[in-house]
Amino acid sequence: MVEEKNSLDKPIPITAAKRIGYIDIAKGIGIVLVVMGHNDFSLISPFAHKLIYSFHMPMFFFMSGMFFKPDMPSWKFARRRFDRALKPFIFTILLIYFTSISFSKVSIIEATTRALKAMYGNGHYLD
Repeated sequence: MVEEKNSLDKPIPITAAKRIGYIDIAKGIGIVLVVMGHNDFSLISPFAHKLIYSFHMPMFFFMSGMFFKPDMPSWKFARRRFDRALKPFIFTILLIYFTSISFSKVSIIEATTRALKAMYGNGHYLD
């Protein structure tokens, strides 16, 4: 760990990653806008709702790209993302569907179709 000296000549520990204040503020604003956009904010102000939807997701993609560090091979990065995000998603979807199927009278074909639709991850395709 590297140390700096402040004006009082006391060592200040420096962590591996320093936080940037305005980036944290932008992320916070983005989170608030996502919450507003995904609630009934359109009933209050349809114009503001459209305005929020015009930029909040591109802002998140841009900020993610700003902090992306390609310090590992792409196959290792993909494997790590799969383990951290997709495995829990797949497990949860299958658990929900097997539980719902066990409490209803559904054919195997319909149950398989529902599970495949759920893997798409869009509410439009969920039964």
